Amino acid sequence: MRRRVHRMNKTIKAIVYERHGNPAEVLQIKTEPWPEPDVDEAIVATRAAPINPADINAIEGKYPGRREVPAVPGFEGAGVVVEVGANVSTIVKGALVILPHNIGTWREALAVEAS
Repeated sequence: MRRRVHRMNKTIKAIVYERHGNPAEVLQIKTEPWPEPDVDEAIVATRAAPINPADINAIEGKYPGRREVPAVPGFEGAGVVVEVGANVSTIVKGALVILPHNIGTWREALAVEAS
């Protein structure tokens, strides 16, 4: 069965950590507001976000360039464009995209630069 994320929900689920440590102890599922696109952004509904060693190292605080907390993990991901900002003409709703590196892909949807 295909999972659908609709803006009508007005919220999304995200995996968040508020301190560095053992992932089993610090990861939480939180509800966040549905992202709103800036004029040059697209909203992408996440369809895949793998777990790799860099994610675990980041959660534990061992990855170079330690993230400030609270943070959403996820170095990689892919999804489908569900909304675009007013100035976006290079991508359309329904497009399948690979998400930029290290932007916190462990959430149901996120705003990304459309370029």
